[in-house]
Amino acid sequence: MPRKNHEAVSVAALQDSWELSLRASGKSRDTLKTYTQGLGSFTRWCREHGEPEEVTRTRVQAWLTHLVDTGPHSTALTRLTAVRAFVRWAASEEEVATNFLNDMKSPQPAYKVVQPYTEEELRLFFRACQGRSFLDRRDEALARLISETGVRTGDCLTMTLRDTNLTGGISKIFGKGSKERQVSFGTTTAQALDRYIRLRRSHRLAHTDTLWLGERGQALGPTGLRRSLQRRAELAGLPGRFYPHRLRHTWASRWLDKGGSEQGLMKQAGWSSPRMAQRYSLANMEQRSIAEAKRLGLGDEL
Repeated sequence: MPRKNHEAVSVAALQDSWELSLRASGKSRDTLKTYTQGLGSFTRWCREHGEPEEVTRTRVQAWLTHLVDTGPHSTALTRLTAVRAFVRWAASEEEVATNFLNDMKSPQPAYKVVQPYTEEELRLFFRACQGRSFLDRRDEALARLISETGVRTGDCLTMTLRDTNLTGGISKIFGKGSKERQVSFGTTTAQALDRYIRLRRSHRLAHTDTLWLGERGQALGPTGLRRSLQRRAELAGLPGRFYPHRLRHTWASRWLDKGGSEQGLMKQAGWSSPRMAQRYSLANMEQRSIAEAKRLGLGDEL
């Protein structure tokens, strides 16, 4: 029979036994550290708030709310994993009747709203890339491609000459987890790519299949891509801190603003969950809903 109330587990009474069990099961030093830090975070919160150092469902919920409000979502999730492991062990040792945290939901991240660039700001960005040098041609092609397709910079760097069809406006890329997909682009972006590819023929690595090449006879890497576009954004006077991924947020918002479907957006972006589409389009969601309501005109039909 359980020796403790099923709704409370004393940390002081069982922590040493739990840590002994972790070591006996062959847990790594890093895992041990993560688990003990997580449980330590809970007990510190209890002391600071005048609460008994006992794990209860209500107490864990209050502690979790504090973590989410004061720190990163990832930290709250890691800390909760540790306390769950402690209660799960206590239940397996029959120190409590049930694992009463088993069905507790993990905290959901509070996504920051990223303001998309306006149409005019994108035009200024493209204008800052224009020129006749190799870097000018390359940066304009990059800026237009990322802005039109929303492709991640890492995925963009997987593009090859062989799999980029300028006439058809299609390119094959490999996203997270090496997932292959095709992205589509229009004639303006295709023209920018064509101008870059023609200058690319004089590059030292022109014989390679990698599409994007950098300075000093090297292939373009993530750092070089980011710095190049940041420099162009500064020349354009774009507001706020520029980072290439903001172009992906802008693309997602523009797609939906212009009536694109959520399913099409997910496919082009390489997302498997509608939640990602919603996350990337938070900024203009209210404006889109108002425009949709006016278009539907439900009151005018009655």
